Amino acid sequence: GGKSQKTISSSERSKLEAWPVETVFRSTYPRLDINVSKMQNHLLKSPFCVHPKTGRVCVPISVESVDSFDPFNVPTLPELMHELDNFDK
Repeated sequence: GGKSQKTISSSERSKLEAWPVETVFRSTYPRLDINVSKMQNHLLKSPFCVHPKTGRVCVPISVESVDSFDPFNVPTLPELMHELDNFDK
């Protein structure tokens, strides 16, 4: 007699098939700190929203300029308010 084959359930088969993808994902996906995961206000989700502590405005950037993008050189809410106040002067 030969060896008997062990049959696996479809859920076990799915887990085995997903293993390579999950391993890569777990190893390479950017990790977020716990506060980002817990509280919605820790993520800037849409363009032109304002960071609550720094007042910096979330600005869209092009893929071509991502390497030269300086997040500290974006407009702040106080700067924009000052510009608007002085626009008609």
